[in-house]
Amino acid sequence: VIANSKDVERSLVQGNEAWFPKEKVTIIYNGIDTSKPIDRTTKMYQKQSNEIVIGNAGRLTEQKGQKYLVELGKLLAAEGVNFKILIAGEGELRESLTNQIKIAGLEDRIKLIGHMEDMSPFYNSLDVFVFTSLWEGMANTLVEVLWHGIPTIAWDVSSNAEVIEDGVSGWLVKLGDVEEMKNKLTRINGEKIIQAKEDSIKMVTAIFSKEKLDLELFKLLD
Repeated sequence: VIANSKDVERSLVQGNEAWFPKEKVTIIYNGIDTSKPIDRTTKMYQKQSNEIVIGNAGRLTEQKGQKYLVELGKLLAAEGVNFKILIAGEGELRESLTNQIKIAGLEDRIKLIGHMEDMSPFYNSLDVFVFTSLWEGMANTLVEVLWHGIPTIAWDVSSNAEVIEDGVSGWLVKLGDVEEMKNKLTRINGEKIIQAKEDSIKMVTAIFSKEKLDLELFKLLD
């Protein structure tokens, strides 16, 4: 049996040892093609000089937790932080999120930009990616974001800790602790962003390279 994360392995094995004994489960992550050049320069948004640009991407659903971005925006605004939150994606909660943003008075600070066919210009516009999903089997979006060299803050849930090395390629926060998420954001300086960018690209190359993972799969099936 192949699982694409340790978290999925735990879900398979727990209470199902007769069907899925742990020693019979092999973990092979979903890979990303690191040999394919990506655009790291084109941007869809030009930041102001002292603005921090925060991004999120995913379906606008309860699972993806974008409501926490509105709460985060309120905390940042209360501290006088100059920020912009860009949310890429479409979904059933678009109207609800639009209303939450309006009620919070953050229409100029939080933008729902809809579906994007090419995500590179979106990622390249960001200083930090905030991943608010409440659960994931394997967070493919996280791997893609880190391959673009974008430092990431995420809830410490599901397989996120398998992708983000806390304090190195990004930062993990207890689920729902928006105050601590705000604190992490406001402590990030340019030097930390540059270092996290370098570390995240190295990590994806070492662990999530599709070529490397394909070899592991071929060996398993041989």
